[in-house]
Amino acid sequence: EASEDEAALAAYQLVAEGRAEAVWMEMADCVEDKFISTRYASIAKDEGFHSNLGGRALSKLVEGSESLQSHVLALVEKMRADLLEISNQNTATPLAVV
Repeated sequence: EASEDEAALAAYQLVAEGRAEAVWMEMADCVEDKFISTRYASIAKDEGFHSNLGGRALSKLVEGSESLQSHVLALVEKMRADLLEISNQNTATPLAVV
C-alpha cells in the first residue's frame, strides 16, 4: 500500500522505523561488547532519523484533513498489530533450540 500512498509510506517510516530504533537501542544497551554496542547504537540513530523524516512528512500530509487522519490512524493500528505478530513469530522458538 505504501508504494501508492504517500501517507502510508510516511506512517510506515514513523511507526516501523521508530520501532526499529527502539529495538536496536535496546540491543545496544544490553550487549556487553563495546564494539557491537556502538554499532547497534549507530543503527538505532539511523532508524530514528528515518522515523523523524516520516513523522515530519506525515504531519504535513494530514494537516487539515480529517479523512486522511482517520485513514492513517487505521493504517497505524494495523501496522502495530502486524509488527506485534512479527515479533511474536520471531521470538517463539525457545533459545535451547537455537
